[in-house]
Amino acid sequence: MSDEDIEVDSAVFPLRSKKRKSHRRMKNVAKLLKLRSHETGPSCNCTRFKCFENVTERDRLQIIKQFNELKDHDEQNLYLNGLISHALVKRHRSRKNIDKDVE
Repeated sequence: MSDEDIEVDSAVFPLRSKKRKSHRRMKNVAKLLKLRSHETGPSCNCTRFKCFENVTERDRLQIIKQFNELKDHDEQNLYLNGLISHALVKRHRSRKNIDKDVE
């Protein structure tokens, strides 16, 4: 009778595995929070581009909101790469602080 009870118990309650439980859901939630938590920083006070003067506060908030709504990190990188323009150097200048020992 005890043998049958063990078989029934093992059928009803399978043995637990010793593998570590994966916390995939918690990782996904943490990743989404990290992706959607970008904020605008303080003004850079640059005199050349005047970044915060040319773009209104409402436009900045809208841009950050749209950026945070992108699906994943790859899409955010694609968006940022689209904003970057590559420019060649127009004039190469020599360095002023050259060691005299090299000459």
